Amino acid sequence: DVIFTEGIADNTAEKANSAMQTVLPSSDYEKLEVNDSRITEAYRAEEGYVVRLNANGFGGAISMMIGKTTAGEICGVRILSPTFSPLRRT
Repeated sequence: DVIFTEGIADNTAEKANSAMQTVLPSSDYEKLEVNDSRITEAYRAEEGYVVRLNANGFGGAISMMIGKTTAGEICGVRILSPTFSPLRRT
């Protein structure tokens, strides 16, 4: 049971690190303190900032990571969960 739980935690951390590199590639991220209930994590890099936040979607909560340059431009967005299926019309 512990091995299974550790595997999930490792997979989650790997997915988050991959998302950070996708939205704002950097060699180093500094974790920042967050005082906003919608933001779960925030990081500073030389190139800008990465924020992980939760928003409400049609099917429930959506976790996403957003990269923002030091110039204030959104440079990347990655949806972490959930994965929605396309709607079908009949």
